[in-house]
Amino acid sequence: MIQVNRSLRRVFSPYRQLLHRDLSTKPYAGNGILGIVREEFSMWERRSPLCPHHVTDLTNQGFKVLVQPCNKRVFTNREYQEAGAIVQDDLSEAGLVIGVKQIQTKMLTGERNFLFFSHTIKAQPGNMAMLDHILKEKCRLFDYECITRNGSDTEPRLVAFGKYAGIAGMIDGLQGLGQRLLAEGYSTPFLNVPTSHMYQNLDHARYTIRNVGAQIENGGIPDGLTPLVFGFTGAGNVSQGAQSIFTLLPHEFIKPEELPHLKEMILSGKKKANKLYGVVFSAEHMVKKKDGSPLTDKRHYYDNAEEYVGRFHEDYMPYVSFLANCMYWDFHFPRLITKQQIKDLRASGNKNLRFISDISCDPGGSIEFLSKCTPIDSPFYHYIPETGKDIDHLTADGVGMLSVEILPTELPRDASEHFGQALMPLLPPLLKSAGSSTPTDLDDLPAEMKRACIASHGELLPKWRYISRLRQQKSSLSHSEEVVASLYLSGHLFDSGLINSVLDELEGFPDIKFSLSNLDVRPNASSHAVKSRVEIQITGSKERVKEVCDHLTSIAEGVSAADADVTADTSTKSTSSSSAEIRVMSPRRVLLLGSGRVCAPVVKMLGEHENIHVTIASDVESQARDLMSHMHPSRCSFASLRMPDDDNKLDQLVHATDIVISLLPATMHAKVAEHAIKHKSDMVTASYVSPDMRKLDERVKAAGITILNEVGLDPGIDHMMIMKAVDEIHSRGGVVEELTSLCGGLPDPVAADNPLRYKFSWSPKGVLSAAQNPARYLLNGELIEVPGADLLKSGRPSPRFPTMRLEALPNRDSMVYRDLYGISQARSICRGTLRYEGWSNAMYALKALNLFDPTNVSCSSWAELITKVVPTSSAKSMDDALAGYLKEKGVYDVPAAMEAIHWLGLLDNKPLDAGSALDALCGLLESKLQFSDSEKDMVAMFHSVVGRMPDGTVEEHTSRLLAFGIPGGDTAMAATVGYTTAAATELVLFGKLNKPGVLIPITSDVYNPLLDRIQTAGITWTENVSKV
Repeated sequence: MIQVNRSLRRVFSPYRQLLHRDLSTKPYAGNGILGIVREEFSMWERRSPLCPHHVTDLTNQGFKVLVQPCNKRVFTNREYQEAGAIVQDDLSEAGLVIGVKQIQTKMLTGERNFLFFSHTIKAQPGNMAMLDHILKEKCRLFDYECITRNGSDTEPRLVAFGKYAGIAGMIDGLQGLGQRLLAEGYSTPFLNVPTSHMYQNLDHARYTIRNVGAQIENGGIPDGLTPLVFGFTGAGNVSQGAQSIFTLLPHEFIKPEELPHLKEMILSGKKKANKLYGVVFSAEHMVKKKDGSPLTDKRHYYDNAEEYVGRFHEDYMPYVSFLANCMYWDFHFPRLITKQQIKDLRASGNKNLRFISDISCDPGGSIEFLSKCTPIDSPFYHYIPETGKDIDHLTADGVGMLSVEILPTELPRDASEHFGQALMPLLPPLLKSAGSSTPTDLDDLPAEMKRACIASHGELLPKWRYISRLRQQKSSLSHSEEVVASLYLSGHLFDSGLINSVLDELEGFPDIKFSLSNLDVRPNASSHAVKSRVEIQITGSKERVKEVCDHLTSIAEGVSAADADVTADTSTKSTSSSSAEIRVMSPRRVLLLGSGRVCAPVVKMLGEHENIHVTIASDVESQARDLMSHMHPSRCSFASLRMPDDDNKLDQLVHATDIVISLLPATMHAKVAEHAIKHKSDMVTASYVSPDMRKLDERVKAAGITILNEVGLDPGIDHMMIMKAVDEIHSRGGVVEELTSLCGGLPDPVAADNPLRYKFSWSPKGVLSAAQNPARYLLNGELIEVPGADLLKSGRPSPRFPTMRLEALPNRDSMVYRDLYGISQARSICRGTLRYEGWSNAMYALKALNLFDPTNVSCSSWAELITKVVPTSSAKSMDDALAGYLKEKGVYDVPAAMEAIHWLGLLDNKPLDAGSALDALCGLLESKLQFSDSEKDMVAMFHSVVGRMPDGTVEEHTSRLLAFGIPGGDTAMAATVGYTTAAATELVLFGKLNKPGVLIPITSDVYNPLLDRIQTAGITWTENVSKV
């Protein structure tokens, strides 16, 4: 073996910390310092925009984090301090200050950056004084509400709490239903569901609700209550969050059309009485055309709501016991339930609707009799339809109501984790920004943040200037006798800038008066942009008003992006109309093979699309059903499939799909690919391309399909980050001289609490097998070969993540990447595995004791097995003999190895439960090194690509990724593999990669969109280029 310690200094060079210096004179320049305010909006507000581990991630990137002390925040001051933050009141040093709700005006000072929910874009009167202060102080304001994917007006929001509003609203609603039924004389398990803020975290809530479900399943439901029907409105994150809680109970989703026959089916035994029934209501179940015909085109309804009337109260409300209202509504649409409708229903003798959890919290909205928002500590009240009155306690009469405005803060830890994961990718660009010399100088910020900037340099940015006009006109919203004409404008008014143009023109007519009325700004849906509406009331002479209307119509017609309709009415009666747009969506069909941990992020990301249907094929139905809870029931299904036995069934499934995601063991991919070729279905895998798969390349091309492989973490994200740097160097005429690529799946530092510094979330046998693979790498032009027997002795300390003590071991054959990455002139190429220091030493000691031996042994206990390997004598204790043996075998830290051996109990007389030493060791490691429910895993990845440029200078391109799992949720490994696989599926499925063949993600048309997409799922990293 060649001695390489000195030469490894460059391969494992130290991380260069960012300096907190402001080298720019531009306003709003990022100085690398982030401030987090204490939340003072409400006594219940315990959320934070970032969790402590997010702070650790930022400090590892070299940023400084200041956190205002707060004793009610869900994370303690000490947790933030231990994460690397400085806890202090003074945030004046921070170039970027963030919070959740509105920040107090005394904090909003200077030409700095502020990011929070400002609630200003609809000119909300209560926040206009704060906006005036921001403009006066020349603060730069960013708003979470305006952050959309890729900064597009047609894409959904990225940073939001909606899912947790649905979760908390459903949990609280179950307690409310229990109280309402108790007042009626029924004792039910729902009383055992505490409201959300009583739980330590969401896992605790889920555990409790599952226990309640067991009570329902075993004890049934009182006869007078069956069937208990839970209705859900809306299909977005809020509704999906509410449904995810409902599915923890014994349940069955049925179609709305089945409701009239449900009770009869239970009585006949066709349906069970000891379960709850869920129904999801869409627009077609809520309204019908005025002529009685059904809704068939949602876009026509959205644009012509006045042509429709409600039907929910007649056709479905009589059968619903509990309603979770999660939908968006405004005054143009028919209400879901009016006061008269609920009064009439109860007068008919039907009192089935017991409780409404209005998670949308919209007083006077789609539920007309919802009159107020309720506080967290007193969330329920009662509405009596017969009198139209509210009472503050629940009774046997009327309908129980819940309408808490800040539901997500009832689950502050989980909601903050979810929110912070989405926010993290957007912070480094702000913290490193060079600032701006003009309001629109935002070139060094990502598109998401450009769109989200509302104010800068004391001005509203062009996109948001309409706010000032709305403020001026809000005092004139009511109809006036002087109104000569109402001008109705419908289209993409704000996205296209048309509203600004129209208001500018109106201000140019001094002889008319105008006011804005019935302003309707609707959020874009996930699948399409939604039109906004405004009514402009114009006062003036008839001739002049006609002239103005004609002029504005010509302007609207000239802005094609607005797709606008303009209608003028010279009477005071509104007769707005607009043309219909018909959109037909055929669902894309996805076949997901497998149901393991990695599958959950795949289903979650694909579940964001309304036009994707996922079939989950697995031989473990319970796992598949759990995965299906992440999607709307109408857009997912289960298929029983046992591989490799059910080949005919697999063929049928592939035939019926557009794309196959194979998350099966890698040895099965080639067989699945044969079916994909036969039926011309695309395919995605996260595994390495095997020789068998590579042989299929020509047939795949002939079939005109894409099989995209190696789209996980490693391989996957590593390819993409490396090739991005390599291509950047090559594009400027440079030559890559060195490549270092390190990756490891590890326990979070807090969970690395054992002598092996490791834990398993899967079978240890794969890890032990990999620890015996030979390795090759290139160092300064010399080929270094490490035999498998010596791999565990080749680990070296790696300071790539300065706050953690890690070691790196070479990983298999690094030489194959010389040609794969097009870096044939590189003199150093090393791919390695990251572990905590001490892991390889302890594992080598176990290997030296022959515990990696796969042959059967005839020992009854661990002590007997060790005694057969280690020679002992009466003069020496077992510990002394073992220490001498390990030293002789080359274990470099014998005391640490002895600690691990004792901790594992290898010198105890515990019985062996397996035939071979290897199997016995795997069983022992699996039992001793498990993650607890409160612990999480971590993924660490580092890349260094060194290139020599044409002018002789040398650049080092580095990237660092740290990802943490969520206790009770996705592991870091599952998230980084699963979301990347899902992003690759989207790329192929939606035709954005028209390249047939067996591919991996090493070209820019693949890695650029995939890297962009996975950041929206909270997978973040840092990149840096420095001169060497």
